[in-house]
Amino acid sequence: MIFSKKALEIDPKNAYAWNNKGVILQEIGKHDEAPDCFDKAVEIDPLCGPAWYNKGDINFENKSYGEAIRCYDKALEIDPENVDVLNDKACVLNELRKFNEALKCSDAALKINSQDVIFWVNKGIVLGNSQKYKQAIKCFDRALELDPENTKVWEMKGDSLKELGIGDKALKCYERALEIDSATTRLNREDLRRKIRKLLSMNSIYR
Repeated sequence: MIFSKKALEIDPKNAYAWNNKGVILQEIGKHDEAPDCFDKAVEIDPLCGPAWYNKGDINFENKSYGEAIRCYDKALEIDPENVDVLNDKACVLNELRKFNEALKCSDAALKINSQDVIFWVNKGIVLGNSQKYKQAIKCFDRALELDPENTKVWEMKGDSLKELGIGDKALKCYERALEIDSATTRLNREDLRRKIRKLLSMNSIYR
């Protein structure tokens, strides 16, 4: 905060200093003050991409999805290959159930960086919400190649397998998630155990 304050004292028209101040305010929990900084940044310099991105994220968090998309689009006009913006835009479109558009954003992000676990996971989530469970599983498998110990991905893969009626493999995924992370929160562990008990009581779905 000290550095951004000094930067703004030297140059109050520094859009990136305003953006940085907004980021710091968010980090220290002053979420109500941050939006004004990002607004000031884009007012000074409409080509300040990071400020548009941060404005988008705030609107996403506040469930103002239309405004979030508008901000992300502004950021992408400035930097079309910003994978973080593409990924977050995909997440917003997923919330709006615009799955085809979300997949286009996910694919664009993965074309630039295919080694990011989060991008594969989010694409899998969109495909799962589209009821394209086989394709979702392929994404989760790719994520697990990159991060084999990711318990949440094992759980989501299990959920997709369960939707396909492949109970034995779903069960193994849930058990693997529990096996990997003994520090998983009790709530998550109990949720996984409920899923396992349900599968064990549904012998007819095994293949």
